[in-house]
Amino acid sequence: MKQPVVAVLDADALIPILSCDVLLTMFEVDLYLPVVTDVILDEVERNLITIHPHIDPAALRRRVAQMRTALDSHVQGVGDANAIDIMDVNAKDRHVMAAAMTNRATLVVSNDRRLRGEINARA
Repeated sequence: MKQPVVAVLDADALIPILSCDVLLTMFEVDLYLPVVTDVILDEVERNLITIHPHIDPAALRRRVAQMRTALDSHVQGVGDANAIDIMDVNAKDRHVMAAAMTNRATLVVSNDRRLRGEINARA
């Protein structure tokens, strides 16, 4: 039996409505298993409110609450973001790499070029 693709969803991939919708739709049709953490979802909420000051913050919080509901059984622990084997990842994104390693993710979905470069350098 083929192992499912397990993907950590970085906050910056969940902030744009289009990529968020695509990722959640692909999850709903069983194309992969998502992994998110409370840290990632908190980052989504914080950044949405910062990026969109013209939108009611309560509406943005509801959007993140809907994400939390949709991904409820896939919210995992971060793991050890200070582990020695991920010290080559920038401090801002270590929690994403720690979540990937802890949850044996096949890939990390991110719009962050620096993080993608650091992940690729590890291969």
